[in-house]
Amino acid sequence: LNESDVESLSEIESLIESDVESLSEIESLSESDVESLSEIESLSESDVESLSEIESLNESESLIESD
Repeated sequence: LNESDVESLSEIESLIESDVESLSEIESLSESDVESLSEIESLSESDVESLSEIESLNESESLIESD
């Protein structure tokens, strides 16, 4: 009984170790997600700039038409 107990204990330990590895993988994943998010944010900012540029272009076009 004691020997088998020790064996299951060591199995549990190895399980816990693998859990820790999975956790660290999840952490690194969430970090990369944050990076992607910030990239998306900067993208949307540049998109807004492009949009405002397009709007100003449209305005100047309409001005030209009115002439």
